[in-house]
Amino acid sequence: MIAHKPAAVIALGASFARTGYSWKEIIAFITLFAVMQPIGQIVGMLAAKTSLLVDTIFVCLSGGTFIYIACTEIIV
Repeated sequence: MIAHKPAAVIALGASFARTGYSWKEIIAFITLFAVMQPIGQIVGMLAAKTSLLVDTIFVCLSGGTFIYIACTEIIV
């Protein structure tokens, strides 16, 4: 995740540079983006301590997300 985050921020910043958002809006979006990773890690750690069913659901959701991104963004 540490290696992926800088590349994602550069891509996100480049996308925002082409839009008409103000600097305050851009900073708010990037701050929200930066805060989501620790929140996701905390939720993941809490979910890992639950039942096997919850763990399986989260693994399926993450796998489905990777397949969706691969099919709609990367392959195209």
